Amino acid sequence: MTKYVKLIARPNTWFKAATEVFDYDSDEYGKRITLESYNKWLESGTILARGIHIYEDGVEAEDGELCGVNEFDMTIVDDEKNISWPQPLGEILKEAGVTIDKQTRKQNFEDGIRYIQG
Repeated sequence: MTKYVKLIARPNTWFKAATEVFDYDSDEYGKRITLESYNKWLESGTILARGIHIYEDGVEAEDGELCGVNEFDMTIVDDEKNISWPQPLGEILKEAGVTIDKQTRKQNFEDGIRYIQG
């Protein structure tokens, strides 16, 4: 069974203190670094992670950084993800008694993609 590491940012480091950071190379936010990968990072003394960073103007945003492994408290865990999977929007709307036809859903999806792409 694969083991993962839960990395919690220490105070006065790149990431927001007491928040968990995740695998920078994962295609999904919230996936933890495997213990095997962490052990490889230990050899260099640094680790590439992503999480919440607070900028000088006070804005919090997801960001990635190469940091010292000593900037985190580490715990070995069995769970790959910290963030639970969200409930599909269709189920939420159905529970609320809202129905949206297929064409409207498609249009909303395409509008969202165009918005993301700029």
